[in-house]
Amino acid sequence: MDFSDLKSHAERVVALGLTNPQERKYWLKMKDGSSFLMRVGKPILYPKYQQVYNSLNDLASLDEKGIPKAYYLTKTVDSATLVVSYTEGHSLDTVLPKASRKEQESLGAAVGELLAAIHSLTPESLGDIDSYEVSFKKTISAYIDLALYLPGEKETISYILANMHDVMYGNGQSYVHGSLLPRHIVLKSDGKIGFINFMNSGIFEPFYDFSSLETECAKDYPAFAKALMDSYFKGNPPARFFIALAFYSALEVLKEDVELCAKGKSEEAEAKFAKLVSDFSSFADPIPLWYKKD
Repeated sequence: MDFSDLKSHAERVVALGLTNPQERKYWLKMKDGSSFLMRVGKPILYPKYQQVYNSLNDLASLDEKGIPKAYYLTKTVDSATLVVSYTEGHSLDTVLPKASRKEQESLGAAVGELLAAIHSLTPESLGDIDSYEVSFKKTISAYIDLALYLPGEKETISYILANMHDVMYGNGQSYVHGSLLPRHIVLKSDGKIGFINFMNSGIFEPFYDFSSLETECAKDYPAFAKALMDSYFKGNPPARFFIALAFYSALEVLKEDVELCAKGKSEEAEAKFAKLVSDFSSFADPIPLWYKKD
């Protein structure tokens, strides 16, 4: 099977937006009504495609309709190809701005349930924690190199370093989506939630999937973020989760600040950091203010 074979059986082929210069993505609407997402990339992407393929095949045992199915993986001298089911719907980054508080809570609860299902599957082998630790330490170093000297920096970095080992090794391991942003969550036509873009999926500490709540959801959609957490834990998030949430939130903001400063957006970076420090009370309390207030 190759692109030409699939194309010959497709009713419609749509080239999707270019987000990675190393690959092309296509939506294939088949004559039987099914839909596929085909990624065609350079051979260097094959290990990543293989990781996604393996993760989705393992997660298929959950029989969750909100998780894509992996269908095809191959590599040639010139390219690598991955085919998964295509999830049609509206991404939450377009849905949440129009949603009422009640609708946000309903969406958050649905996301929490699906995420809990993914984390419930015990992997057959352990993931490479060392690679995550290397990445985290690079993020800290890159932020320090900015020399912003913002209020709360010392407390933030000290908190990260003090809790890194316990968070990464103290909460077990599970399959993780790896990039659970609103744009990677879809509201389908049947009203159900679906997760897309498993390109950063793998096996790691499960609370890592909450990394983006502070940067992507808490400011504008606190009701959604809180409902997601409460649903995941059935109404009672434990203390160890909040410690991890503060840890990952801090790392995510440091990473985003480095990216913003590289684009000349230092004021935006400073504002994002100030909100982080405020939300976590200068890291004296890992339970964020937006969770307490909402």
